Amino acid sequence: MVGGSDAIPFGVVGLLVIVLACFIPTAVAFGRGVPNKGSVMVINVFLGWTVVGWVVALAMAARSRWRRPGVVPGAAPGTTVRSRRPGPVISGVRRRGPASSPS
Repeated sequence: MVGGSDAIPFGVVGLLVIVLACFIPTAVAFGRGVPNKGSVMVINVFLGWTVVGWVVALAMAARSRWRRPGVVPGAAPGTTVRSRRPGPVISGVRRRGPASSPS
């Protein structure tokens, strides 16, 4: 039989699990490094106790990461893509366009 002294640790563990579950969106935002992690944390702290606030914070944390236009993912810092005709220039090397036939 579970007495009063045995129920206290289970209650503390249960409360700890609930509190940690409430901050999952903040942990996801900081783990993924999303640019709006501060906003996610504020929404999570102030509105996370509601289901809607928690879902909004989780959606913000799990959204796609914003990329600056012209930045090549996985390339060396400072590498950009500039649009020129006939094709884009990547790191100063012109990509060959369609071959033109002499007339």
